[in-house]
Amino acid sequence: MAEVSTQEPTLEKAPAPAAGHAAQGKDRAPEERGSLELKTKALSHLAQHAATEVSGTVRSGNAVRRTLGRDYPRASARMDGAQASIDLDVAVRWPAPVARIAQQTRDLVLRRTQDLSGIDIRRVDVTVHVVSDDDATTTETRRVQ
Repeated sequence: MAEVSTQEPTLEKAPAPAAGHAAQGKDRAPEERGSLELKTKALSHLAQHAATEVSGTVRSGNAVRRTLGRDYPRASARMDGAQASIDLDVAVRWPAPVARIAQQTRDLVLRRTQDLSGIDIRRVDVTVHVVSDDDATTTETRRVQ
């Protein structure tokens, strides 16, 4: 029959690195841990996702348009050293308060991409396109409130 231990498990702290050896992981100073390189494609995806959260924007494009990269929202990002700029195309149905939607989209995309990426977003340029009802899916119906 197997013997069962009734002793409480104990946790031991890992020994400190020996003299002359570099600390690893969380024991290292932040400036010594390395860096994270965020690609422009990732910034573009963050911007596109943030744009869908703005009330009044719509997704548009069928499978063919999505495959060709001609659907909305569509974003492209450019890095300039530690700063980035984003060009964003969004769609709305007419009639819509285009100026308000463009401003809200610019503000939200700037905030979200900076918060999630840690990169200084210098500029977000928003171009608003009007689409027909047949080509649009309202993003508001997909949002969780």
